[in-house]
Amino acid sequence: MPVSNTLPARSRRPPRKDQRVWRNMNVDKQLEDAWLEAFNSLTVYKLISICAGHPASDRNSGTHLNFRLKAEWFSQDSQNFEKSLKKLQLSLSDLFEQHSCVRMDYTKTYSANRSSQHDIRQSLTISIRPRVRREITDYDDTTRAWFDNMVSAMQEFDSQSRQIMDGDKSCGNSHVEIQK
Repeated sequence: MPVSNTLPARSRRPPRKDQRVWRNMNVDKQLEDAWLEAFNSLTVYKLISICAGHPASDRNSGTHLNFRLKAEWFSQDSQNFEKSLKKLQLSLSDLFEQHSCVRMDYTKTYSANRSSQHDIRQSLTISIRPRVRREITDYDDTTRAWFDNMVSAMQEFDSQSRQIMDGDKSCGNSHVEIQK
């Protein structure tokens, strides 16, 4: 996909000088199309934020990736999903801890609707950052290698997550205690 700096019809604002347009979104110029394609092609997770890093004096944002579990992967029976969390955490640690700082945030919110039933809203967010803070001024082969590694690791985590959640839907025999 060719790099473009033109403003697409649906874009909210023109790209800054350190950005380019990719699929009608402004992204950092350093982010390669292959990475963006790979992260946006995951089955279980949706890319919600990606940054090559910015100088602390400009914006306090280092290199990072953030993903959210797609809504269709939450089971109607939220207890079934909660059974998968420990396995997901172990998989995440195994795949990412060597190269990155990772955090998994799970929230479950109850709200009463007009019919006196309770709506349950769940969210699972994965945040990934390099172990050593990287900024745009540090953008080098090490940062490119980190993104390459993250593509492979995230594709594997996506696959493992699918297997874990599909398996727990059919078996449902493990118990995970959720920390609040």
